[in-house]
Amino acid sequence: MTQFIPLTIYLDQSMFTGILSLPDGVRLSDFLNSPEKFFKFSEASTSDGVIEQMNDIFVNKEAIKFVKTTTNNDGRGLGQNYYLHIKNIPVRTKMLMTDYELSGNLYSRFTEDIAHLLETKATFLPCTEARVRHLNSNVTSDVGFVAVNRSKVYRIETEQVPV
Repeated sequence: MTQFIPLTIYLDQSMFTGILSLPDGVRLSDFLNSPEKFFKFSEASTSDGVIEQMNDIFVNKEAIKFVKTTTNNDGRGLGQNYYLHIKNIPVRTKMLMTDYELSGNLYSRFTEDIAHLLETKATFLPCTEARVRHLNSNVTSDVGFVAVNRSKVYRIETEQVPV
């Protein structure tokens, strides 16, 4: 069976909406961090003043800044019961890109800090309870899940946790 996840995809010069097909039981962040170089989005459309409808669009994952889901539960796969339960600690962060600021929770393992997470091989960092703000227009949107291409982030700030 296949999951169909509606997403908004942010690129360097544009954004569009489309549907990503995932194998059943696979989480969105795991799929985005797979070895595939291009992702296929179906029912894609862009609205740069005029709505343009496309059938399928293939996007090089290196060109993606981030993707955001339309509902909080999209992309969770089989959920936490399927995956080994590893204690993850939410760390409130602010990630800065050339034209966006994303704030939300990144997750570090119980014995690791955020610096370790940033040095992993994963291309996309899963971020929950996120707020996306366009720096030029100051338009913000809240979203339950965003997958951020860490190579597009130039600075990450973490909130200090009181001791």
